[in-house]
Amino acid sequence: MEHIPMENEEIAAKENNFIWRAWHGKEELAFVWWEIGIPFSIASFCLKLPWTFNNVYEQNQLIYSLVVIAVAMLYVVFGVMVWRCSPNVQDKGWKHVARGLIILGVFGQVVVVANIISSYAT
Repeated sequence: MEHIPMENEEIAAKENNFIWRAWHGKEELAFVWWEIGIPFSIASFCLKLPWTFNNVYEQNQLIYSLVVIAVAMLYVVFGVMVWRCSPNVQDKGWKHVARGLIILGVFGQVVVVANIISSYAT
């Protein structure tokens, strides 16, 4: 059996990591959108539900704020993955739909973070 040099093994391991592939735009858009984005969006949405806000924010504002800011930062990472993978579709219309939704999503995250920051300023 032929031994592959260590450098090639590391490259092969990275190529098999779907997060690495998505970050570098080598993954299919549908996979990134549905397998990474939808579960993440559901978690992000749950943080902003009135029940979560009323029960968690009222008890510990700082931890809630930090979690929401961290989720917003992760959303930007997800957005970069989608943006880079958006050309990997047969129908190029989906590329524009995905990029438009990411722009709206990032804008929404900026608004949420701005609201949190302004709540501490007052």
